[in-house]
Amino acid sequence: GNKYNASQDLLRETFQYDGSGGTVSIDSVYRTTGTKVKVETPATFNFGMLFHKTLTNEVGTMDTWSFGFEYETSKWSQYRFNGLRDKVGDYWQFKLGGQFIPNASSASWIGRSTLRIGFNFGKDYINADNKGLKVFTGSVGLGIPAGVRRDAKVNTALEFGKRGSNVNNVTESYFRFSVGLSLSDLWFVKRKYD
Repeated sequence: GNKYNASQDLLRETFQYDGSGGTVSIDSVYRTTGTKVKVETPATFNFGMLFHKTLTNEVGTMDTWSFGFEYETSKWSQYRFNGLRDKVGDYWQFKLGGQFIPNASSASWIGRSTLRIGFNFGKDYINADNKGLKVFTGSVGLGIPAGVRRDAKVNTALEFGKRGSNVNNVTESYFRFSVGLSLSDLWFVKRKYD
């Protein structure tokens, strides 16, 4: 864990929005600036393993499949802000995932594409209603070769998840789409001759 020295500014006021979306103060009830506070955050512990199979050919070495898991935990019940507790609780998360390349030595981009799937579940550190928030997330992804060699990829992923359940006052369901580039191809190879 960590202990920090910090300063806090606190303002309690009544305000209204102006025409440009800013705020205009109507009445200020209380204001302090530069109050010295101490913040304590807990340590986080992780454990994980990865298993994989590699293929070596004329292009290089690459994983044909890999599978891994990770467990993460943190005692957020030990969090303190100026000695006071907050609406947080102990956190844990179990993550499981893998990827597979159908035919790593194929000339076809479909055969060299990387298929990915992952899941995680656990309990979030936010504990606003003292019932704990269960968390579940699932994702699928695809890495499509994008270069002359086989190292550059366009990575896409679809993620769906939920925080909370029917026992909680607040629940959240979400959906995320992401696109990323892995550019470890010829663009970054230093020239040997000019």
